[in-house]
Amino acid sequence: MPPTALDPQTADALAGVPLVDISATGPGGTPVQQAMALMREHGSVFVRRLHGRDALFVGDPDLVAELADERRFAKHIGPGLENVREFAADGLFTAYNDEPNWTKAHDILMPAFALGSMRTYHPVMLKVARRLIDAWDRDARAGRPVSVPDDMTRMTLDTIGLAGFDYDFGSFERPEPHPFVESMVRCLEWSMKRLARVPGRDYSAADAAFRDDAAHLAQVVDDVIAARTGTDQSAAEDLLGLMLSAAHPADGTTLDAANIRNQVITFLIAGHETTSGAMSFALYYLAKHPTALELVRREVDDLWGDRADPEPAYDEIGRLTYTRQVLNEALRLWPTAAVFSRQAREDTLLGGRIPLRAGQAARVRPGTRALFLHGSNYGTCREFAASLADEAAAVGCESEVAPLDAYAGGLPTDRPVVITAASYNGRPTDDAAAFTARLEDPQDLTDVSYAVLGVGDRNWAATYQQVPTRIDDRLAELGATRLLQRAAADASGDLTGAVRDFTARLRTALLERHGDPDAAAPAEETTAGYEVRALTGGPLDAAAERHGLVPMTVTEAYDLTAPGHPRRKRFVRLALPEGVTYRTADHLTVLPANAPELVERFAAALGADLDTVLDIRAARPRRDGLAIDRPLTVRRLLTHHVELLERPSAAQLATLAAADPCPPERIALAGLTDDPRTLVEVIEDFPALRGALDWPTLLDLLTPLRPRHYSISSSPAVDPGHADLMISLLHAPARSGKGMHRGTGSGYLTDVRPGDTVYARIQPCRDVFRIETGAPVVMVAAGTGLAPFRGAVADRAAALAAGTELAPALCYFGCDAPDADFLHADELYAAESAGAVSLRPAFSTAGTFVQHRIAAEADDVWELLGAGARVYVCGDGARMAPGVREAFRTLYRDRTPGADDAAAERWLDALIADGRYVEDVYAA
Repeated sequence: MPPTALDPQTADALAGVPLVDISATGPGGTPVQQAMALMREHGSVFVRRLHGRDALFVGDPDLVAELADERRFAKHIGPGLENVREFAADGLFTAYNDEPNWTKAHDILMPAFALGSMRTYHPVMLKVARRLIDAWDRDARAGRPVSVPDDMTRMTLDTIGLAGFDYDFGSFERPEPHPFVESMVRCLEWSMKRLARVPGRDYSAADAAFRDDAAHLAQVVDDVIAARTGTDQSAAEDLLGLMLSAAHPADGTTLDAANIRNQVITFLIAGHETTSGAMSFALYYLAKHPTALELVRREVDDLWGDRADPEPAYDEIGRLTYTRQVLNEALRLWPTAAVFSRQAREDTLLGGRIPLRAGQAARVRPGTRALFLHGSNYGTCREFAASLADEAAAVGCESEVAPLDAYAGGLPTDRPVVITAASYNGRPTDDAAAFTARLEDPQDLTDVSYAVLGVGDRNWAATYQQVPTRIDDRLAELGATRLLQRAAADASGDLTGAVRDFTARLRTALLERHGDPDAAAPAEETTAGYEVRALTGGPLDAAAERHGLVPMTVTEAYDLTAPGHPRRKRFVRLALPEGVTYRTADHLTVLPANAPELVERFAAALGADLDTVLDIRAARPRRDGLAIDRPLTVRRLLTHHVELLERPSAAQLATLAAADPCPPERIALAGLTDDPRTLVEVIEDFPALRGALDWPTLLDLLTPLRPRHYSISSSPAVDPGHADLMISLLHAPARSGKGMHRGTGSGYLTDVRPGDTVYARIQPCRDVFRIETGAPVVMVAAGTGLAPFRGAVADRAAALAAGTELAPALCYFGCDAPDADFLHADELYAAESAGAVSLRPAFSTAGTFVQHRIAAEADDVWELLGAGARVYVCGDGARMAPGVREAFRTLYRDRTPGADDAAAERWLDALIADGRYVEDVYAA
C-alpha cells in the first residue's frame, strides 16, 4: 500500500498562474476552507503544491463551466479518490472512466433512481423521519441539546440502509454511532489525511488501523449480501435486490459480489457526505434566518397543519416549493460536494490561456456500431440524425442513418439506437407512421438501448413533443433501456443549443459505455513541405451539397399586392433544372442570404473589415458546422453562411459575457434572460464587444444559415418546367422596440430579380396533403397559405379541360380587401367560371375571416362532409388554424343533437385520425 502522496506529478510552470507550496503546513483539518482562503489571496486560479504533487485549483465560474463541458473534459480520479478506492474499489464514484464495471453498474442501477423508484422509497423515508422526530422529542422532554450533524448522519444512513439494502442500522436507538458508521468515517479520514503525509515518516500504524476498518466495512456488507444471495429477488424493490437480480441490457451479465459490495459502500459514503451535510447546513441557515424558517413552517402548515400526526403523501412533497428553494440555496452557499476533479480529453487551453495536457485518448472500442433513425417530413430531423451519426463516427462508431419506418419490423439489440423525431399536428411524420403504429403492439424490447431527441415548436402547445415523448415512454414501457434522457429541442427556443447539448451527452455516453481503454492518441503524421487543395465549382457549392440544393434561375418576379399595401406579397417563378420534377403541394427548400445592409450593420458592430479574407478550416467534419471549402471574405461569410437575426441563447450570451473586457458590461450580459433583442442588437448595445471577439469564438457563436421551406403554388399539369412561389414579406416592428425587423428568408426572396440564381431543392409534402380530384374537398387558407390550393385548383381546371368529372370543391380564402391582396384573382375567378372550384373569399377589412364565412355557410360545408369531403387547412397556425378548428367543432355541435364540447372534440379528432382534416400550418 504505497502512500499516494509520494507519487509526484509536478506540473510544468503555468504562465500567469500563481503556485502556492503548502508542504510546510499541509492542508490541515479543513482543506476546503484552506483552498478558499488561498483563492481569496491569490485569485480564483492557482496551483497548489504539496510534497512535490501539483494540483490546479479553479474557482472562476466561467472556467468551471468550461471544465464541465463533457466534450472536452472527463471525470478524474484524483489522489483523494484514489485513496477512497482502497476500500470502495470500482464503485460508481471511484471507478475509472474506462473500467468495465462502471458501465455495467451504471446501466443496471439507472432504474433505481427513476421517479417511480423514488415513490417506492417514500414510505421508508417517512419511517426514518419519524424516528428522528421521536428522538428530538425525547431530548426536548429531557432538556438535552441535540447534535444536528450527527442526527442527520443517523437519518441518512438509516434511510439508505433500509431503502437500499433492507438493513436497519438502528441509529436512533444507540447512544453512539453504529460501528459500521464509525469505521466508515475513519476510512474517509484516513483517505484525506493520507494526502498530507510527509515523506519519510512512519504511518504503518495508521495503515493497519485503516485495514481493520476497511475489513469491517466489507464484512458487514458481505453479510447483508450473503443473506439475500440465492433467494428470489424478483419482487425486491431496493437497490440490493436490483443488483442481485438485474442483468445488463446489452450482454445479460450481472454484477459480481465484490462489485455489489463496492456499490453498497459507495452509496453509504454518498449519503454520509452529501445528504446529511446538505440537511445540516439547511437547518443551520434556517436557524440563522428566522424569516425563512417562518415561511417554511407556513408552507408545511398549509399542507398538514390541520393534522396532529400527518402522513405526507409522495405527491405532496413536490408542493413544498419554498422548502426546495431553501435546500437549493443552502447547497449554493455551502455545497456538500465542494470540489471535483476533471481531466482534459485532449490537449487544450482552459479559458484560452491555461494549457492542459490530455488525460488519455477517447475512442470507442473497434467494431462499435450505432443506428440513427429519424422521423422527418421536411428534412430537419433527418439532418440532425446525420449530424449525430457524424459525431459518433468521429469517435470511431460505425454509423447507419435510416427513417424510423425502415425498422418498423423491430429494433436491433447489438447497437445503440438514437431516434430523432418530430410531431406533425400531433401525429407521426410520414416516414415514422408504421414504426409508431407497430410500437403500440405488445413486444419485448428488453435488450434494446436507445435515446430520443425530440424536435418541435412550443407554439403548438397542444401537440408539442407529443410523438417523440410517446416513442420514448413506450420504448421504456416495453423494456428498452435509455442511453440518455429524452431531449426536447424547441424551434422557437434555443434549437441549436439543445441539439448541441444532446450531441455532447450522446458522445459522452458512447465513450463511457463503449470506450476503448487501449485507444492511443493519433500519431503525428509526416507531411510534405506544402499542403495543396484544388478548389473546383462555385463558392456556395459546399453549402448546396450539405443541404442537397441545386441552382435554379429566377424567370419572373413581381408584386402580387397593390402598390403601397402594407403587407407586401411577392410572386417568384423558378426554372427547374433538367431532371428535377415536383408534384402539386410540394415544398421548395431555399437557402437564403442576409441583406447587404444587415451585413454591413453586423460587421460595424463587430469592428470587422468586410473585405478581410478568412481561411476557415474545421477541426473535424461536422454536419452542424459551416459548409465552407475555400477562403472567403467576411462579407461573403456574413451574407451566405451564418444567421444574423437570431435571438441569442443563454449559451451565446455567456460567450459574449466571457469575451466582454468591460466589467460592468460583463455583469449586465451575464444577467440577461429571455432578452427580446437579436444578436446584432445585443452586440451593438454592449460596445466593449467591438473588436473583442476573435474569429474562432465568433464562428462557434454564430449559427450556420438554415434553409427555409415554402409551399409551391403552381401545378406541373400546367408547367412542369417551372415552380411558382408566393412570398409574404415579414416586415414588422422589432420585438426589441428598435426599428423594423425584416425576415431573412422572405426578405431574400422578395429582393430576387429575373436572372438571379437561387439554391433550392424540391421537398415532397406529406402524402395526406395531396388533393385528389375524385373526392369532395374543402380548402381553407389565409394569405400565402393559398399557395398549395392555387396548384390544386390548376390541377382541377386541367382535369376538367381534359373531360374529367370533378367532385365539388370549396376554397375559403382570407385576405384584406378585394383590390389589395386577392392573390391571383383573375386566374382563380377563371377557374371558378369553368366549374373547377367554388371560391369563398373572406375580407378582413369587412370584419370577416375564413372561420366566420365557414360558420355562415355551415350548411354547404356540412353537406360536403356528409358526402365524404376532406378538409385541408394551410397558413397561419397561431390564429387562423385554431379559429377554423373551432368553426368545425361548432358546426358539429349545432347539427348533432345532444353533442357537447367533448363530443365535438372527439368528432374532429376522428376526422384528423382518418386523414379527412389535414393542416399544413406555420407560426406567424
